[in-house]
Amino acid sequence: MIPDMRPSLTRRTGRIPARHFAALGAIAMSLSCTESTRPGDDDVHFVAITVPDTLLRPGFFMQAVAEPLDAEGQPVVGRTINWRSLTPATLAVGSDGQLLALAPGEGIVRASVGSVSSQVRLALRNPPVATLTASADTLRLYLPGGSESLVAVARDEDGVEILRAPIRWEATAARIADVTVNGRVTAASAGETRIVVHAEDRADTVVVLVLVPSSPNAPQVMATTPTLALPGQSLVVAGTGFAPTPAGNSVKLDGIPVSVTAASPTQLTLALPAAAQFACVPTGPVALQVTTASGIGVGTVLLQVAPQVALAPGQSLLLGGALDARCIELAPAGGRYMIAMQNTARALGGDSIAFTLGGALTALGGGAVQGGAQAPLVSPGRLAGAPTALRGLRTDGIGRSAADARQRAAAAAHARIFERAAVLMGPGTASRTAVPRSADLQVPTVGEVVNVRVADLDRLDFCAVYRTIGARAVFVGPRVIILEDTVPQLNGAPTLQGTMDAPYAQIGAEFESVVWPLLARFGDPLAMDDRLDANGKVVLVFTPRMNQMLGGAALAATVPCDFFSRAQQPSSNVGEFVYAQVPTSAEPIDAPGTIQRWLREIRGTVAHEMKHVVSFAERQARGQLLEDFWLEEATARMAEEFFARAVYGTQQLGNHGFGATLACEVGSGCLDSPRAMLPHLDGLWDFLGTPGVRSPLGPTTFGDFSFYGSGWSLLRWVLDHSGADEQTFLRALTTSGLRGADNLEVRAGRPWPQLISEWTLALAVDDRPGLVPESATLRFPSWDLPDLFNGLCDALGPCAGGIGSGSGGSTRYTRGAPLQPVQRTAGDFAVEFPRVVAGSFGAVELSGGSAFTRQLLHLRGYRGSALAPSARLTIIRVQ
Repeated sequence: MIPDMRPSLTRRTGRIPARHFAALGAIAMSLSCTESTRPGDDDVHFVAITVPDTLLRPGFFMQAVAEPLDAEGQPVVGRTINWRSLTPATLAVGSDGQLLALAPGEGIVRASVGSVSSQVRLALRNPPVATLTASADTLRLYLPGGSESLVAVARDEDGVEILRAPIRWEATAARIADVTVNGRVTAASAGETRIVVHAEDRADTVVVLVLVPSSPNAPQVMATTPTLALPGQSLVVAGTGFAPTPAGNSVKLDGIPVSVTAASPTQLTLALPAAAQFACVPTGPVALQVTTASGIGVGTVLLQVAPQVALAPGQSLLLGGALDARCIELAPAGGRYMIAMQNTARALGGDSIAFTLGGALTALGGGAVQGGAQAPLVSPGRLAGAPTALRGLRTDGIGRSAADARQRAAAAAHARIFERAAVLMGPGTASRTAVPRSADLQVPTVGEVVNVRVADLDRLDFCAVYRTIGARAVFVGPRVIILEDTVPQLNGAPTLQGTMDAPYAQIGAEFESVVWPLLARFGDPLAMDDRLDANGKVVLVFTPRMNQMLGGAALAATVPCDFFSRAQQPSSNVGEFVYAQVPTSAEPIDAPGTIQRWLREIRGTVAHEMKHVVSFAERQARGQLLEDFWLEEATARMAEEFFARAVYGTQQLGNHGFGATLACEVGSGCLDSPRAMLPHLDGLWDFLGTPGVRSPLGPTTFGDFSFYGSGWSLLRWVLDHSGADEQTFLRALTTSGLRGADNLEVRAGRPWPQLISEWTLALAVDDRPGLVPESATLRFPSWDLPDLFNGLCDALGPCAGGIGSGSGGSTRYTRGAPLQPVQRTAGDFAVEFPRVVAGSFGAVELSGGSAFTRQLLHLRGYRGSALAPSARLTIIRVQ
């Protein structure tokens, strides 16, 4: 009996005032999506339908009311209402307007009076599934062809059955017993398997035993040699009742057909197929089925499909391909393991994959051992007091959400410019470079005003649309010219022009002493200079117009138009230029728009943008395509890291933690603390917080710029383990002509799948307390990632009572470790990863086991699909 869920419905009778008719029509249209046909021949012009709700659960009903109205909106009495469902498969309607939902979906009901009708649309929706129960916990089926139907009932949190719940049946070993979409199970081969029924995130399991009827003439299996069957080897079976010829015997081992190479009535010689042909099952007894004309005989054989792996604490295993990764068995031992599953595809696109990591635990004697699953654990973070350097924390004058939005907007603007640059600097552009040099910028003297074109970056054709500004030379050094826009006000707001000479001189001096030398590690910013302005210098243009373009998101930009002649790109300045924002307030405080805040943000940005100049120049000079966007940004972030090293005194391979740089970047107690490394770790935090759906190879969703951090970390990790010095490595990366994964793979000297596999596992276990990886590649030698992230949680989150612990602080760094592997105890388990994009991974931390059990690990496709070729599995014993 379906309970009546109708709310009370009050019908108003009598005359409806004309002044309410328009409102009534609006309510009817918005509430029930009604629509009327043309007026009829009598006085009925409209049928108003009222329903208690536009949402109805399948299996439940409610009352609809229809009222005929005349042209004035007055009720017309004495008319017969005809009800009709336009979606009879999902919604039924009675002659009195009672609506019954039959199935999820949309329901449309029409009410008519003569030729006038209206209709209402209902959303027919079930509540979430709270419990799911199959009709049996065990099935016994007999060969040949035994079958039986299962049903499953889904209920809501109140125990009410859910009608037409999205039931899905899955056979874990179709070779033993398969199941149809309707739950009909059919035996295929002797053995034991499970049928799993799913509904949303709930599941129930049915054990299926496939047996053979007893027969006096059936073959009998008595013994095998060797006692342990191994894929790819021969197996001799002793028994009785076999057919005397190989063709007379049909043999299956664990449901897999096996070739018979020799036969007699008392002995069979079998050639077992390769391991890839067998299902991934724990080492233990399985059914050996022999079928002859006289019947079916079944014996048991000890089968080992999975390679057995023994790992001591600190030892790791990298499985080299999807076939190898699908099935391994951990040798008997207790402990804790970190398992990472990667998608090693080389580029984003249609290459996201899905997989399931399953486990099964068996005793040494072959019996199954049940294990339980734990909920994911969340690290509480470091509880010690915050470091001294964090006294007086900066919040950037704005909430973290606003700062995050600003960073994302800046990254989006950056990407927009780079995309256009990639189009401009296509194949063969070296033959179209800027010669003759009619727009040369000669070296000005300090105080001299020169004309500069500023491209309109808000336009798609920004290389053709520009504004000419007067720019005063405020600094002229051996390698850099700094120009300041002389406009006294812009859009009614005064500028700081003429008052900024000291800060510009500081930037110029730092460029000459710090930035220029670090650029040499990537290449020559002046590689195109003899074909451009030939003045031996790069140019920094500071203009308030950059504050306004691209929504003010881009703090600075390198514009590719400048590498062409003005005949080719009218906005070109025919030289090596970077355009940057200016401060807007002379207030002596650290707040948005002030000189102090601007200096903190612009200094590392100059190194970042000048690195782009190096790439543009070196590749344009060689007629090469630009680097892939993600790797170009990773190298630009590397330039910022070099700048941070110069300012803070850190070194490559120094395993620096929070106190080395970030403590000053988020604290107010440090002098000369530019923003240099926080963006790197911020992006890496996002990547590790949601692994699988983010990638170092570029954005995976609109507004995703985590690859700025993860791409940098991948490059830094590869560089640290390459064996080459930084300059040799990075110059080759810049000038090779290769791009993206191909470029990094060649520089590293190791295959791309290996790089991604080792890097992601290193992310999971770097500087883990008590762990000393036997493989050095499972560390980040230059940075102590746990200390960096714990420091952010201490300073800006709740871990040590930082500013994020209150209602007005950061909600980003809410725990001491962004990566939270799925926690499982040894035993039977399955962890699904429904989407893992190229370059990303999923992680499981497995604990438990004993010296008397073996743990099987089975990497397979998602819900019965094939395992993608780009899937890999790596594992390290951490305890």
